[in-house]
Amino acid sequence: MKKILAVLGMAICMIGLTACGHTDTTPVMSEKNAVYTAENEVVAINSIVEQKAEKQYKKDTVTTNAITNWKTALETCGQPSKITDVKSDINSETATVNMTVTCAKRTMKVTVTMDSDGEVTQFVANPVYSKAENMER
Repeated sequence: MKKILAVLGMAICMIGLTACGHTDTTPVMSEKNAVYTAENEVVAINSIVEQKAEKQYKKDTVTTNAITNWKTALETCGQPSKITDVKSDINSETATVNMTVTCAKRTMKVTVTMDSDGEVTQFVANPVYSKAENMER
């Protein structure tokens, strides 16, 4: 009888442990919403810079960093004209959207990361340089 109870107790423990290993794989948002939010963030940051309204956002560190990064990229790339090559990576915690922004002088790669609430947590814009330019740098 003790052996049966021991085996039964062991089986219950094993079943309980398999439930602990389950992770939530539900994406934080749809790809459509992630892309929409990221593209709107690019347009919004560009509008803030064009209107010279940066001071209104100095308490928001994510937006302040995005504006600074965008302005630095614009110095090298020139006026943006369109967004292309949009790709997203969405998991249960974050959504990251990578895109190419075509500008007057050169293109830039933009990455926008959002949390589970759809809030932008990171915005990075980097000019794209040729291999020769990278070698010089």
